[in-house]
Amino acid sequence: MTVQLCDQCGRVPVVQDRSAYSVERGNLIVRHGFCTCRPAANAAPTPAPAARTENEPEMTGAIPQSVVMDALEGAGARHGR
Repeated sequence: MTVQLCDQCGRVPVVQDRSAYSVERGNLIVRHGFCTCRPAANAAPTPAPAARTENEPEMTGAIPQSVVMDALEGAGARHGR
């Protein structure tokens, strides 16, 4: 299964289906973060994102990390906890 990145921001779109959180999607989320764009039907012009410093964490959305980690564990991913 290929994970499509957002055409606007290049991040991983949030999906509601827990089974869609594969190891591949998890790796892309870690590298690129979650898409925070509005759905196309409700899209309004969005201001350019503020510049971040290299050490500042990226705000990636509202899905708690525990939900993502549980989904990845269910897909067979292992991580050091």
